[in-house]
Amino acid sequence: MDTTLVWVVITLIVIGAVVALAVFLVQRRGGAARIEADRQRAAEQRAKAQETELQAREREAAAASTDAAAKQAQLDAERLARESAEQQAEAARVRSEAEQQFREADAIDPDVATDEPVDDAVVVEPAVVDTTSEEAVVVDSDMLDDVMADREPVVTDADTDDDGTLDEDEPVVQGDQRRSL
Repeated sequence: MDTTLVWVVITLIVIGAVVALAVFLVQRRGGAARIEADRQRAAEQRAKAQETELQAREREAAAASTDAAAKQAQLDAERLARESAEQQAEAARVRSEAEQQFREADAIDPDVATDEPVDDAVVVEPAVVDTTSEEAVVVDSDMLDDVMADREPVVTDADTDDDGTLDEDEPVVQGDQRRSL
């Protein structure tokens, strides 16, 4: 029995060696597969990182583009504000010219009583002397205007018909009233 026991021990040692070799080879293959799997996962993660970086650059470019558009809009708004101010100034100048033309037309028109002199005409304001009292009183044109404002409008020959009656279809116009008719 000694030989049988030796053979059993040798068989067990050989089987143990084969199992150990098999385990070693499986682990080695498994390790290689695991290493390969780790490499694959790392490559996928790098691809995702590159995609994320690309998206970050695209968003930065979009932000820069939006910032540039905002700056351009601000410049456009400033330009439009300047143009608006220039147009308002031009409108005020044209309105002033129109008012001046109205004043000149009113000064020329015999049917319009106006207290405003034409700018290029020289006006000498006469003083009125009150001779009804014992003392002579000089009345200036402002005082005369105050007194005349309380009286009825003066009707001239131009405002009447041939028979001397007031012309019904012609309104009595004084001063700047002509523009509002």
